Amino acid sequence: MQDSLPLLLLITGLASVLAALPQLIKLLRVKTSRELSLFSWSVWLVYQCVSVAYSMHIHAIAYAIINTLWVAFYAVMVSLIIRYHSRI
Repeated sequence: MQDSLPLLLLITGLASVLAALPQLIKLLRVKTSRELSLFSWSVWLVYQCVSVAYSMHIHAIAYAIINTLWVAFYAVMVSLIIRYHSRI
């Protein structure tokens, strides 16, 4: 079981990132971010960056891969929130 945990982490982590994509798609479609908190998304982005660094430090490759996917997702969200913030 312990040998299958990294694979299980990769599968469930990827599923989690994919489950968050509708939020990104909605933001791209409506082109307004008034209901989204830039502060919250930025904190999550910073947290994931630290998680990637820690995962690499402890050589947890599965965690590093999933956390890197989350960094990419949060970076896109933060960029779009900033881009669409002033739109009406």
